[in-house]
Amino acid sequence: MAVALYAACLRPSRYPCDDDEQCERDGEQGVCREPGWCAYADDDCPSGLRYSPIADDPIASMCVPAQRIPEATTSGTDASSSGTSSTSEGAESSSSTGAPPCEAICIPGPHVATAMCDPDGQCVITCDPPWQDCDGDVATGCEVPVGVAHQCDAQGLDSVEGCWTAYCGSSVSESAVNFGTYYCMDCITCQQPTEGQCRWCDHDTGHFFTPKGCSCGGDLGAVCAP
Repeated sequence: MAVALYAACLRPSRYPCDDDEQCERDGEQGVCREPGWCAYADDDCPSGLRYSPIADDPIASMCVPAQRIPEATTSGTDASSSGTSSTSEGAESSSSTGAPPCEAICIPGPHVATAMCDPDGQCVITCDPPWQDCDGDVATGCEVPVGVAHQCDAQGLDSVEGCWTAYCGSSVSESAVNFGTYYCMDCITCQQPTEGQCRWCDHDTGHFFTPKGCSCGGDLGAVCAP
């Protein structure tokens, strides 16, 4: 009993990998898959591979998406003329509802850290901060930089001229403009681009006024709270 407890203590809670050789487990040779975790053969997964239970959350014990399997190591699949591997017939076909299988759509989009199918066949994504998935569409990835100064204006996202702050959802605030899946908060903002100059945020357009000689006492309200 003591030996078993000691072995359990030595077992890592997370085990990343850099190559396939690091994925040998009890005589079974696994493969190292993006984003750097071991995966092993599993016939219940359309891709034929499942991430190890000691991979990082939220992909631990989840099926490896079929699109991430290089054709050289994909079992039971045929390479297409474009050089990419095709999935098995079950993975290619639509579900009984007519919707494509999870693995066919669960592909990392812009600003997405991970995209994995959960046991219920739903695509679960994690975003690179401060980006968030406001519209719930896997194809658009994480499309809104939330809670960041100077990222949008009265027309929507604009990191060049905008001086407002974006958030997911909608708002009833008089200082907010809604865009369906996200909204922008009007900011009482003052920047000092050069000494002796400052620029205020135009509350009509959400753009900074042209720098002019004035004094604003620092940067006021750079990030607008919802």
